[in-house]
Amino acid sequence: MFNTNKRSDSELIEKRENTETSIGSQCIIRGQIDNPSSLKFHGHLEGSINCGDYLVICKEAIIDGNIEADTAVLYGSLTGSIRADKVELKSCAQIFGDIETYVFDMENGAFFNGNIKMLKPEEKINKTGVVTTRADLEKNKKNNATKSVSNKSSTATIQNQKDSEFIIESALFEKKK
Repeated sequence: MFNTNKRSDSELIEKRENTETSIGSQCIIRGQIDNPSSLKFHGHLEGSINCGDYLVICKEAIIDGNIEADTAVLYGSLTGSIRADKVELKSCAQIFGDIETYVFDMENGAFFNGNIKMLKPEEKINKTGVVTTRADLEKNKKNNATKSVSNKSSTATIQNQKDSEFIIESALFEKKK
């Protein structure tokens, strides 16, 4: 009658830590969202998101604020800054703000109005927004593996440029002097 296959507390905690959080399209949030794992956001946010893993901003989502994640994939609308190791703007994304990243991928049809700061591979964005060097990370015995993305059929793919800033407006690309 009852399930006799009981899981240990550690198994339940491990499963719970590896799950994705999803916030629905009817949710309106004012404030900050802190999530150590993956997050899929469909709603409206006036505030910020700090995501420790994979962040997906869905097509119907509207965000007025800043986001920070390991990987940020945007389909929806954002007015604010993005700070992530990897940023992907999908064809329906509308972004008004600045991006700081190692890897940038923008599909045809995506709209972006702002500045991009491409970080060096040896730099790492920590959770307080301070950029640290690989030497600092090695001192703290942290593993800093850089991520790369394959070139898809996109308008722009920029990977690991050295101290370059790019201004992108309406899918027109020019190097800032």
